[in-house]
Amino acid sequence: CESIKSVINPTPPLPTPVRPIVVTPMDVQNHPRLWIRSEDLPHLRALVSDSNPYYRDGLALLVELAKQNMDAGRVPGEDSGSASWEEYPTEEYALLFAFMSLIHPEASERDAYAARARVLLMHVIDQAAKGPAEGKAFRDPSFSWNDRSRWNGRSFGLTVDWIYPYLSPSDKAAIHKVFVRWSEEI
Repeated sequence: CESIKSVINPTPPLPTPVRPIVVTPMDVQNHPRLWIRSEDLPHLRALVSDSNPYYRDGLALLVELAKQNMDAGRVPGEDSGSASWEEYPTEEYALLFAFMSLIHPEASERDAYAARARVLLMHVIDQAAKGPAEGKAFRDPSFSWNDRSRWNGRSFGLTVDWIYPYLSPSDKAAIHKVFVRWSEEI
């Protein structure tokens, strides 16, 4: 009987010991550091040009539409804050504006995009900071792990990283509190 068990559920061999990897802590003041690094910015900013068809005919049009949707109040106004699909997911718009706040070649435009991203991010965080409440916008206990999170969840961490210098200490404290709660709601 033991020999049959060993065939059905063989004991895996122990892994070969390897030398530990030495990790140097990152400079927490240096942002961005997720997906894009400071040294990437000059190259990315050079691509934001009407001579670049990917920017001119793609990203620029998307960003213009996103600005129109925000200015018309569709974002965040028509985002119910549910844990599932939304036509105007606030965090996705925040991410797009945060990205533009990094790559636009003009500092005044970067500031304007960061301000948009911050408004949208903090709209969600301010609601979520009120604590979990089933069926309430951005507060449902399933918000952090349900469909919406799987589709758009990356937006929160990336937006925070990409607009980090534009966030106040109280913004960062609220974000931290919400992120910790979300991580515990799984």
